[in-house]
Amino acid sequence: MWSRQVLLKYFAIQLAGWGVVLILTWFAAELFTWPKKIVWIVVGVWAVKDVLLYPFVWRAYEHRETHAFAYPAAGVEGVVLRRLDPSGTVRIGGERWNAVAEGDRTIDAGERVRVVGRDGMTLVVAAAAVRAKEEADAGRDSN
Repeated sequence: MWSRQVLLKYFAIQLAGWGVVLILTWFAAELFTWPKKIVWIVVGVWAVKDVLLYPFVWRAYEHRETHAFAYPAAGVEGVVLRRLDPSGTVRIGGERWNAVAEGDRTIDAGERVRVVGRDGMTLVVAAAAVRAKEEADAGRDSN
């Protein structure tokens, strides 16, 4: 829910906008000889607008992790978009990722793959069917 830190951050940022509105309306009042109460009405309406918008935007001011995105975890499955020979593109969770096939294998577009690691910002993937078979074989060997 709302915290004091989020409230302070939001309204500290809004202060700059209120100052700009004050200066511009004051300048306009001088230029067009408006009564000064017009300036305060405009600034007040602007501030009320910010107060009313706060419930809709407060989440944008919460503290977030330093990484803007997260890599897909090992074991997550996706689909090959551009043939991996051995590198290409995969879609995982609605996002496109550069990927390389594990063991320099070739994996055709449309095939399902499973993340097995990453190399920098490139995912290392294996064909999901092959990976499942290898895991099953490893399970039988350990019994």
